[in-house]
Amino acid sequence: MKIDLSCPAELWNFSLPTASDPLVSLELFNLSDYELTGLLASFVCFDSSGKTLSKQVERISRLHVPARTTFNIQIFIEDAEKASGIDFSIERVWYLTGDSWRKKSSEMVSYTPNKLDDDRLLGALKEAAGKDALGFPSDQGTVWLCVCGRVNPARNSACIRCLRDKHDSFINYNQAAIESALMEKEAAELLELQKKQEEQEKIRLQKEALLKKAKRRKKLIKVSLVSIVLAAAIFYGLYFHGIPAYKYMLANGQLELGNYEEAKTEFLALDVYRDSQARALECDYLRAKSYISSKNLTSVRRAQEVLSEIIDFKDSDELLLSAKYLEGELLRSKGDFTSSIDVFEKLGGYSDSKDQVLESKYLYAKSLMDELNYSTAREILLTLKGYKNANTLALDCLLLPAQSAMQDKDFAKAIEIYEQIPDNNEAALKLPEAYYGLASQLLKDGNYDKAGELFLNAGDYRDAWRQATECLYLPALERMEAGRFSEAKAMFDQIPSYKDSAALSDDCAFELGKIAMQDKDYDKAIEYFLQAETNTLSEQALKEAYYQGGLYYREQGDNKKAGDYFLAAGNYLDSYDLARELLYAKGEEYFTGGNYDEAVDIFLKLGDYKDSEDKMCQVLYERAYNALSNKEYQSAIEQFTALGDYETSQEMAQLSKYRYAKSLMDEGDYAGAAEILSGIPDFQDSKDLYSECLYNQATELLGNGDTAKASALLMQIQGYKDAGDLFRLVTYDAATELKQKGELNAAGALFTSLGDYLDAKELALKCYDTGYVGLMDQANEQYKAKNYLGAVETLEKIDKNNPAYKAEEYSALYNKAVYELAEELFNDNKPYEALPYYLKIKDYKDVSTKKLDRYAYKVLGKWESSKGLIMAFNDDGTCEIGDKKLYFTASLYRLSTGDTQDNIRYTHNITYLTSNAMTLREEATKKIYKLTRVD
Repeated sequence: MKIDLSCPAELWNFSLPTASDPLVSLELFNLSDYELTGLLASFVCFDSSGKTLSKQVERISRLHVPARTTFNIQIFIEDAEKASGIDFSIERVWYLTGDSWRKKSSEMVSYTPNKLDDDRLLGALKEAAGKDALGFPSDQGTVWLCVCGRVNPARNSACIRCLRDKHDSFINYNQAAIESALMEKEAAELLELQKKQEEQEKIRLQKEALLKKAKRRKKLIKVSLVSIVLAAAIFYGLYFHGIPAYKYMLANGQLELGNYEEAKTEFLALDVYRDSQARALECDYLRAKSYISSKNLTSVRRAQEVLSEIIDFKDSDELLLSAKYLEGELLRSKGDFTSSIDVFEKLGGYSDSKDQVLESKYLYAKSLMDELNYSTAREILLTLKGYKNANTLALDCLLLPAQSAMQDKDFAKAIEIYEQIPDNNEAALKLPEAYYGLASQLLKDGNYDKAGELFLNAGDYRDAWRQATECLYLPALERMEAGRFSEAKAMFDQIPSYKDSAALSDDCAFELGKIAMQDKDYDKAIEYFLQAETNTLSEQALKEAYYQGGLYYREQGDNKKAGDYFLAAGNYLDSYDLARELLYAKGEEYFTGGNYDEAVDIFLKLGDYKDSEDKMCQVLYERAYNALSNKEYQSAIEQFTALGDYETSQEMAQLSKYRYAKSLMDEGDYAGAAEILSGIPDFQDSKDLYSECLYNQATELLGNGDTAKASALLMQIQGYKDAGDLFRLVTYDAATELKQKGELNAAGALFTSLGDYLDAKELALKCYDTGYVGLMDQANEQYKAKNYLGAVETLEKIDKNNPAYKAEEYSALYNKAVYELAEELFNDNKPYEALPYYLKIKDYKDVSTKKLDRYAYKVLGKWESSKGLIMAFNDDGTCEIGDKKLYFTASLYRLSTGDTQDNIRYTHNITYLTSNAMTLREEATKKIYKLTRVD
């Protein structure tokens, strides 16, 4: 199916006319964010055979459809009652804003509906996603289908119809998620049913037990009461006091002897006597411990069986885990690595079970290597991610069989292995040998083509290049003479530097081009002629191919491609005239059809042909207007601005900016809107809107407690609404707050901006004076403490426009602090960190005459030796000597360099240095460089 993704009105349901209702009824949905006022729709009726019965275009106006709501229309369509089907298409939509949407054929995309037919799954999907769900979300490349069935462009992060988030839909409502949820629900229902059945069975058994007990009671009543009492008294005395105590003692004796099963049996026979039940559990517990202590695999497994029956007794749970752990160790010691791995994996986080899994896998892989099963061993070792020497062994799993293959002269197998590890040193050394060996074998078998390729792969190994050329060049000539130009060209291309292979490859391409021309495959012919660079006939043949291709595509009706081909043919025959004629017609066609980008491209190519320049302006104007209609304001602004004085471009550019600003205001982006409106102050009510933007920003800032920023905005619009009163009130509070925080310069500036408001003028002077004096005192203290960097940073905070500023006092302290800081850095072997500070006070004391005349600074710049070697020494301590990038320092007669700042060593002697000339002697080679400054 196909859909126009840009259409703002979506068809939901429709019904064909009937005898009782002759109208076509349509239910649609307004996808846009604006009120829809009308639409233009086309209807095509078909009979059962697909033949067109009628075509009809209807404009439906006077609609008032709010954004994102459904609406119904009814239309009388000619022949509709006879139709088996009707095609419906929306051609244009109008909005209340005055804008409109127009259908473009290029916007149609294909898709496959995602409607779900499985009622069971659909029910589960609706329960999870909502009643409007129709199918699972589907990614179909250029489009994606939402749960609700709507088709959306791939770039959309949310559904245009239901606004569901794309990511959430694919995560929460995919088929696997819904099936899993459904299975969980059904499993829960089944479990609940089983519980009910178990409860019913339990109640039934209880009733049966009660009935049996009642029957026994009736029989006992018949026995003589006197006999019962007498017998009970005797029995109680003997059984409950004499015999159980004796049996309990015997059971304890068995337990002490280690006869755990006999002891357990006797304790269980005592039933509830004393702690017999607990003692029975003790028997199992001690029996399990004895099994474990044997460290026999069978016994350890029996211990697990016993311990699983006495859960929560003493430390039985911990003992059970330790038994399983021991089982894993015993299995590994017997060489049953896979079972050991399974045991340790099931133990999860117990003790170091995860490490034991790695150890078992490691030993298993080593045993496989011993059995020469290298492939399986390598798979396991790679999962160990560096455990012990697993990476080395994994590499050995390739190298060992490769070495064996080389010894057996199975070069193909060796190549297959070595190519998996091209960065390995052994592989890099052995691959050329393997290529050469296999190539030699193939050469003996007469397989020259493959042998040649492999000899080439062998690179500079032995005489591989000579062998490759001999394998490929002569067979290539034979194929060329036999007319097998494609094969010949492929072989010549592998040895382009050998003899005249490159030229022969071009000749083959030329011949292939000629064949393509005969077959009227002009595209292929052009491709080949372009490759035949050295062939003297190829240039003319290429022009002919472009010309004939142009004629062919003109016949096919593809004027655009025909025109491009005629242009490419240059001045060949009448190509140029044909090209311009066809392109001009195609450009007009694109323009008329609204394909503005293609039209612009064509009219640009045509230059001054006919009225192409004017046409291009028309196209650009329409494209810009289209962008404005589609609310692509930024694009419209750029395009109208680029058109300069063409027609009403300047006014339209301002209108685009104005509408863009209003859209930003609607979105709450007042800062962005204000920036745009400031550029069009005289357009319509831009000034008022600009003030409104600043006012809204200021009130928002005030709400967030940011009075300083709000004050700056309100100051610009004091005549708007109550902005002036707000400004004075807010600014006074902000200045007071800054004053309390000690930010006196900033506070003084704000108080000054208030003029005669309250005592602002007086407070401003106090802030300036206190701020200046405070910073000067702080800087003096830092200077005295030899914290020169701190002093400089403090002094640079002082505003020289401060009314309290004393230039002479400030400069004296500033110059001293900067000078001492620069000296401190220089003496700390940081000459290039010191340099910016020296430059700040060039005229102070001996800075220019002495400090900046040091070797460290005199070498800075770009120098060239008498033999053309370039050396550049930069003020950040880096240098370039030829192609080398290094770090350096320079002092009297010494130049030290290194590849890092921590590895700088004395490398050159500065034997001569002036402002424009320098001589260096490289200490390692004693080589002399005479350099001249070139910057």
